[in-house]
Amino acid sequence: GEVVADAVDAFEDAGATVEEAEVDLGCEQSEVLEAFYTFARVRWQSLFDALERQGFDPRGADREKLRPVVVETILEGPESEVTTREYKRADRTRTRVYDGLQETLDEYDLLVSPTLSVLPFAHGEEPTEVDGVEIEPLRGWVLTQPYNMSGHPAASIPAGFVDGLPVGMQVAGRGYADETAIAASAAFERERPWHDAYERL
Repeated sequence: GEVVADAVDAFEDAGATVEEAEVDLGCEQSEVLEAFYTFARVRWQSLFDALERQGFDPRGADREKLRPVVVETILEGPESEVTTREYKRADRTRTRVYDGLQETLDEYDLLVSPTLSVLPFAHGEEPTEVDGVEIEPLRGWVLTQPYNMSGHPAASIPAGFVDGLPVGMQVAGRGYADETAIAASAAFERERPWHDAYERL
C-alpha cells in the first residue's frame, strides 16, 4: 500500500491530477473471485472439448501433462462442472463489476491500484489471509480479476520494492482506451525508470 501510494506521486510529477476514488463493485472480493473461477472452469472445459476433438485426452490418458492446479481446479474440484444457474450468477457479478468500474471511469481517465493485496512471498507459501480476513490461497490475493472480467484495459507495472522484492501497481483505463493505459504506464516509467533495478533480482 505504501509503495503504491508513493508511486502514484509520479503521475502528479508527470502532470496528472491525482485524486483518491472509492470504487463500488457492488460485491465482495470473494464474489468476484468465485465468478472468475466459474468463467475459468467453463473456458477450460470448452478447451478440453476442443482438444478431445483433435485427439488429445486431457480428461484421461493425457491428464498428467496438465499443470496440477488445472487438474485440481478444473477436473477434480467439487465445482468442476458449472451449471447454467452458476454461470448466470457469475454473469450478474460480472455486470455489477463492469457497472462499478464504468461509473468510476466516467469520472476519471484512469484507475491506479495495487496489483496484489499482499507483499511478495516465497514460492509454495501462498497467503491464507489478508488483514485478518481468510482468503482462497491460490488467487484470493490477486486484484486483477475485476479487469479480467470487465474487459477494461489494465497494465501491471513496477511500483517499487519492499525488502528488495518488486511490488506491482495496475493502471486501468476506460473501455477500449488501451492507448491511455499504455501511455500512463510509459509516463510512469519516464518518471521512475525501473529497467536497471531488475538487474539485481
